[in-house]
Amino acid sequence: MSCPEWESRKRHIDIGRGQTIAYVDTGKSDRVAVLVHGFTDSSWSFSLVEPHLQDMRLIMPDLRGHGASHRPEDAYSLGDFADDIVRLMGALGVRDALVAGHSLGAMVAMELAASRPDLVGALVTLSGCLKPEIDEMSPICLGVASLQDPIDPEDEFFGVWHACKEPVDAAFLAALARDAAEIPARLWRRVLEEIRSCDLTNRVPIIKQPSLIIHGSADPLFSVSQAGMLKRCLARSNMIELAGCGHNLHWEQPERVSRILREFETAIAGAAGDRDGSLSQ
Repeated sequence: MSCPEWESRKRHIDIGRGQTIAYVDTGKSDRVAVLVHGFTDSSWSFSLVEPHLQDMRLIMPDLRGHGASHRPEDAYSLGDFADDIVRLMGALGVRDALVAGHSLGAMVAMELAASRPDLVGALVTLSGCLKPEIDEMSPICLGVASLQDPIDPEDEFFGVWHACKEPVDAAFLAALARDAAEIPARLWRRVLEEIRSCDLTNRVPIIKQPSLIIHGSADPLFSVSQAGMLKRCLARSNMIELAGCGHNLHWEQPERVSRILREFETAIAGAAGDRDGSLSQ
């Protein structure tokens, strides 16, 4: 699917306070997954996995400040991002969903699972961690610090920003770069600082929902050891390490990641059915 076709599928909903969220909703099943993208991406981030999850209803929002959603001057904490999703799920009448997030989206998903367990039936993190350790002198931080408006989507910086360990379709990455270039440089810096200051160490242990950690063995941003720390803090979690994958594993191996998500959702649904059955006997 082309990016313009994806954009044409986006719906817009007023979540209150004059704020509008854009989202794609496949709306085909009562098996619901909310997919939360990473920093500077949009719902387009999940366009490669969507064809492999046709048996599920996928709700894929553009986070505030990203894609076609509202872009406030401030309020970019994990709580702010999570609150938008709470309002979106409320407007759509969705509860007890599987919520999966990538990178920043993983941290948002964890905050959502901790604060609203009634909405999150199961949690999946893709390239997530408890506490990012991103050095201010890293190529990523230096690159973001040097951005100036208008940002050129063909700037060589995006080769670093969207770096993948395995080949990814060039047109897909170019569309991501165009989305990212629409975000003002000041918001890049603002949100990056929010990410660097995040610490979920005291939030994650209260998450009791079934959880799955999916992490690339070659993730250059959040290490496997950081993912291991996350697993130790999540009470009901399993971890799958994808050999050779980098930070953007759902772009690098979309079919495999989709299969893992589908199998996890099926297992959770089966376990819930078993519990319901035992209670009724």
